[in-house]
Amino acid sequence: MFKSRQKLSSQLINEEKQKIFTPYILSYSIHSIVVSVCGKTEEEGIAFCFTDGEIKWHSEVGYPIDADDSLTIEVNYFYKSSYRDLLSFASNIQQKLDTDFSPEENKSIQRTEIFCKHYIDAQFALDNGLYKESVVNFGTAFEAMLNRNLSNSFTLRKSITQLDKNLYPVDELNFINDCRNKVHPNNIADFQDISREDAKRCRTGVELFLQSLAN
Repeated sequence: MFKSRQKLSSQLINEEKQKIFTPYILSYSIHSIVVSVCGKTEEEGIAFCFTDGEIKWHSEVGYPIDADDSLTIEVNYFYKSSYRDLLSFASNIQQKLDTDFSPEENKSIQRTEIFCKHYIDAQFALDNGLYKESVVNFGTAFEAMLNRNLSNSFTLRKSITQLDKNLYPVDELNFINDCRNKVHPNNIADFQDISREDAKRCRTGVELFLQSLAN
């Protein structure tokens, strides 16, 4: 049995609709999910349900979730899920990015599969202390969404600068790119190793990007 324990960014909590954006949970073959709200523990099926990449809070719990709450999600899981379990969610997200391109022109099917596989591996690596591997996989997953033709000449930094800062978490996306670039031999001597906090921030950056597209 494996465990993921994540303290979530308040930006992933939708107070109005009483739901939490948590697509990363699709990366797991789930045994159980527990949510801790300001130290109070609630179980799936009683206080909330998980569906379509979101935790939906039940009004019967007696108290709402708030963006100011200290919220931690613990997932006990058997192993990584199959990338196919993530395909439906990822395909819907990808379509919102690719509205001006046909699937044949932008290789959307291949890109979605690449995203799913590396996104899942990134979560698993983070849970198990492999922070450098986690950052590399988050970066690859993110790039797969933007590199429409899987071109060798694609530059992630340039692509990020073309995103609307009012719609997307551009600073966090640049951080993902910076962290991934630390693994290049010419950069290794200039940086400390990737920390858990770095990997967690990269995960949050990807989640915020996905949320921007899901809304």
